[in-house]
Amino acid sequence: MTSVQQPDDAQHRVECAIEELDEIKTELEAEKAVAHAKGYISALRYSQHIEHEQFKLMDEALSSALREWHYKHDA
Repeated sequence: MTSVQQPDDAQHRVECAIEELDEIKTELEAEKAVAHAKGYISALRYSQHIEHEQFKLMDEALSSALREWHYKHDA
């Protein structure tokens, strides 16, 4: 895994994780994909490679995407 230190690269990874949710069929895999992305941005925030506001927006986007995944798959 390469070290990403740019906010745009972090945003791109979050967007990719959200897009990946469309392909995921199981709850466990969806939860794992979002947890992995959240862990990644948390590490960037902790190491001060992204600002708190950027982290917050990305974290909220991931949470929202997971809620939508649950809504689509529980219906």
